[in-house]
Amino acid sequence: MIAAEIATLNLYHFKEKFSNPEKIHEDILKICPDYTLLQDVANSFKHTVLDQKKYKKRKPLISGRKDIREYIVSSKFRDHKGSYSNQEKEITIFLVDGSIRDLLEVMINVLNAWGKILFQMGYHKSQPPLFPYEKRRHLLREESSAVSLLSSTDYTIGTEIRFYIFYYPLGIFLNVRKKLKSVDFTHVSDLSEIPDGAKLLYDAEKHKTLERY
Repeated sequence: MIAAEIATLNLYHFKEKFSNPEKIHEDILKICPDYTLLQDVANSFKHTVLDQKKYKKRKPLISGRKDIREYIVSSKFRDHKGSYSNQEKEITIFLVDGSIRDLLEVMINVLNAWGKILFQMGYHKSQPPLFPYEKRRHLLREESSAVSLLSSTDYTIGTEIRFYIFYYPLGIFLNVRKKLKSVDFTHVSDLSEIPDGAKLLYDAEKHKTLERY
């Protein structure tokens, strides 16, 4: 969480590197609406609770730091050697309108927007490459890693663990806390037939490759 906080603050306050930060603020909003959400996340990290009285032009998208939650995601895979797991951190933003966003996606969108701004201002000779956002994907054994539970402890927010298994016939992640044992996947041919909570990831292009495991 500390690394995410530092990255969020740097991405938001990067506008202050320019002589006209207010104009830069408006410019980046035109190409990246997520800069507004990043602003609220940054202010939540600094002030814990967002004061709605200070928002004259709009309402805050989140209420404060409690709406930013860190999770450890443990995903189980298998190959010819047997089962193996991967652990990674995810930080989820719970907006006041009920929607949910991944902080990593928001930061990547803003980072790519800053690249466009710098190119438009002549700081780059060519358009810088876009950083891709990848939510969750199948990992090979040599790509998997672990996260220390001790290093993830945040006494202000707390850390929860989400467990998933990778269902190879369909190339999707299933939340093992869902009661999926009663679901028959034998004749499933389309994601629309999969119940909510099980439909987390599907990559049609990789489907045949993943079936071989």
